[in-house]
Amino acid sequence: EALCVAGGAGGDGRRPDAWCFDLARGRWEEVTPPPAPIFRACHVQTADAAWIVGGADAEGEPVDTVWRWDLADLTWEERSPEGFPPPRRVKAGCTLDGERMLLGGGRIGDGDEQQLYGDLFALNLTTLTWEELPQLPDPIQRQAMAPMGDGTLAILGGIDAEGERLATLLLGDPDRGQYTGYFSSGEAPERRASHTLVPAPGGAVVAWGGHPTDTALWRYDGVGFTHSDAGEEAPSARDAHATAPSADGAALYLMGGDPFVDLDDPFLSDLWRADLTTLTWERLAP
Repeated sequence: EALCVAGGAGGDGRRPDAWCFDLARGRWEEVTPPPAPIFRACHVQTADAAWIVGGADAEGEPVDTVWRWDLADLTWEERSPEGFPPPRRVKAGCTLDGERMLLGGGRIGDGDEQQLYGDLFALNLTTLTWEELPQLPDPIQRQAMAPMGDGTLAILGGIDAEGERLATLLLGDPDRGQYTGYFSSGEAPERRASHTLVPAPGGAVVAWGGHPTDTALWRYDGVGFTHSDAGEEAPSARDAHATAPSADGAALYLMGGDPFVDLDDPFLSDLWRADLTTLTWERLAP
């Protein structure tokens, strides 16, 4: 089993390369790079491929490209789905929901010129067809999304149209466009953006990152939140990190990211594995 990453950015700018970490041998190997830059894009992973949609090109302009990265032979192929695709954007939220990729929110432009989206699209990865779903409750960017065991879509955090970070957990039916907000009477994650939310065993979802001081793993089981012990070894605070599920869905791999402190190199390169049941971390490299 290997963990592969492609694109993104480093201390010397955007990275055009791709690498795989061999989990048995414990080392990185450079592999065939993507044909075009991958930056601020959305991606999901199936059993045999990673799908990357949108993001920005080498000049920082949003694109609507769809790439399939075969995880067996590590080849790249640009695909052209049928249907009406979502407008070009960066910093959208996305997740794998059965055989389809859900993609919503995000933005185009910067500063006073930026426009946030509140839409939601589904890309069927079997038929390669786009479908526009009902709108999200509000425009949003840098949110995290994941399906729960009962088919409910969970949407956590993000940044709203006023530029405020959110702590809201929305729960809803993406095909009907019906959402409710979850408000905890106990502990719950604080405001965050560019974080991770993934399905976990038992029909739960687990969140991590996107906050300058909170390094806990937060597990929501449909009733309330529990979290890992802050005293346990864990990755340092960051956002915009790369993640991938283990083959059995019981663990999450995390690599790199953008820390909330000034370092000689403004990005991180460490690699971790999180057990999504026990909410504990294991450092894999370096």
